[in-house]
Amino acid sequence: MELGCGSGRHAVEFSKLGFRVTGIDRSEDMIKQGRQRIKEFSPEIRDRITLNQGEATKFSTTEAHDVVVSLFHVVSYQTTNDNLSGVFRSARAALVTGGLFTFDFWYGPGVMTERPLPRIKRLDISGVQLTRIAEPEHDVNRNVVQVKYTIFALDQSVNRIEQTIEVHSMRYLFLPEIELLAAHHNFKIIEAGEWLTGKILHEHCWSGYVVAQAVPLACC
Repeated sequence: MELGCGSGRHAVEFSKLGFRVTGIDRSEDMIKQGRQRIKEFSPEIRDRITLNQGEATKFSTTEAHDVVVSLFHVVSYQTTNDNLSGVFRSARAALVTGGLFTFDFWYGPGVMTERPLPRIKRLDISGVQLTRIAEPEHDVNRNVVQVKYTIFALDQSVNRIEQTIEVHSMRYLFLPEIELLAAHHNFKIIEAGEWLTGKILHEHCWSGYVVAQAVPLACC
């Protein structure tokens, strides 16, 4: 199962490896895009993918899964304690005992060491010049960074500019905090490290990952 599956890119790759995947995303538009995307693939790949609209913080299922993944910082988008706890609760409810929950997240020590700063990124794609301005606001009392993205798209063929604004709020997490959440929801952490490198988490690392294993549910 994938919590926060978006348009199903990961689901397709998992299916190519032979896994059956149930993807959950809160965005109806993303699910529609995903269902359209998987039509491009063979029946064998399509038949292993199910995409449903739903909230990662409240999702429940009667099916038992071996693995739950949540990627592209879905966990860090949960900026309240209730929502963060809800993701762990949904993951545990979907897993068999011994199953794995893996996710990536913004790592607190990295954010605190290398504070978020305004950034500008530019690139050209097929005659369209894109400029993205990222303006962060750091709420240290809530462990949240709110980033305002302003995107300018200049179509050079007609000399027209379009502007798009998005605001993303991200919560950064510390390992003891994750361990506490995991234990509360019947998980134990079996691996943690820097995202994509697998190195030990360190103070200059902004992005981490965790693998948590589902342990037997408490009887009372």
